[in-house]
Amino acid sequence: MQDVRFQRPVGKIANDVPATGLGTAIVEALVKQLEAKVDVISDADGTSVSVIRATFTSRVPRAA
Repeated sequence: MQDVRFQRPVGKIANDVPATGLGTAIVEALVKQLEAKVDVISDADGTSVSVIRATFTSRVPRAA
């Protein structure tokens, strides 16, 4: 696993939000490590965030 460093964004938005600002950076690093993608769907009821990783099944014919 490669060494990953997290940094909080700098700027007006980062200063106005009382949080560490690391959540998105951590998710991004995990998604890259898993070779996955993030799917975000927002509607009037809220926001759904999914991390999707491609998987597959391979079937090998039985030996004769």
